[in-house]
Amino acid sequence: ALGKEEISGTNTRYKEDVVGRRARKRNSTEINKRFPNLNLDPNGNIIDLGANRGDFSVWASSQVKEVYSFEPHPLAFKYLCARVKRLRNVHCINCAISNN
Repeated sequence: ALGKEEISGTNTRYKEDVVGRRARKRNSTEINKRFPNLNLDPNGNIIDLGANRGDFSVWASSQVKEVYSFEPHPLAFKYLCARVKRLRNVHCINCAISNN
């Protein structure tokens, strides 16, 4: 779970700038291991349902044209938005998606 201290400006910046660089490389490796046959169209779009902190969204932003990240939890959504604010092709949407 995310604590309020992880959302504050200084900690968010620290986490993204210092930890984020290493995490992006690790996340890329992890995503490639989990989805070895993932063949994405560079001109396509990705919908990330339950984006949480945006690990997949950050990775996908370098693979496709646009990423739409849905996250219903207010605190996780705030962290997600802070994390991807410099990625112009990631769009954060604060809502849940259901089939009912």
